Amino acid sequence: MNNKFEFYNNLFNYLLTQDTEKMIGMQKEIEIKLDSEKNNVAILHRVINRILWDVEIPPWALKVMNLKGRAIVPQEPYKSREESLTPIRLLVLWGYTNIDDHRWIWGKKYIQLKQDPNAKTRQKLGILNTHGWVAYYLNGELFIKRCKYNPKAIYTDFGVNIEIYTDSDIVGVETLGEF
Repeated sequence: MNNKFEFYNNLFNYLLTQDTEKMIGMQKEIEIKLDSEKNNVAILHRVINRILWDVEIPPWALKVMNLKGRAIVPQEPYKSREESLTPIRLLVLWGYTNIDDHRWIWGKKYIQLKQDPNAKTRQKLGILNTHGWVAYYLNGELFIKRCKYNPKAIYTDFGVNIEIYTDSDIVGVETLGEF
């Protein structure tokens, strides 16, 4: 793995570059930019094709969060039946997901998934999120993970760009790039 540190204009840059995977010819990079004057971190995930032919592969950026917090995903604005007869949100559930589990909070504005160290099952949801963010709340602090939404893009996992997951150890806050 090749690592490169830079510091300029009150920005700290850190680039992690994985060696090219010999079997598939892909190289992964993570670029981290810390702004010393703002409470802001930018993380850019790249997948670089090092073979001779085109390959479509979307990046999947997983952030593993600490115990006892909650993931928060915004929903599309609620509309009454009189206002709209068309679907406005795409939700994808994994086979092991129980929407009646006590860790889910289903609200008009947000879907929340709480982490419980005593829980025996896993939960996971994917959503096509046009707002371009997912958050994690713990002990009075809010971590917001932003991602770009492209209405013309094709996303993996039945068309979702945000996924949240929990088990007894973690909460996963995941963003999926486009094909």
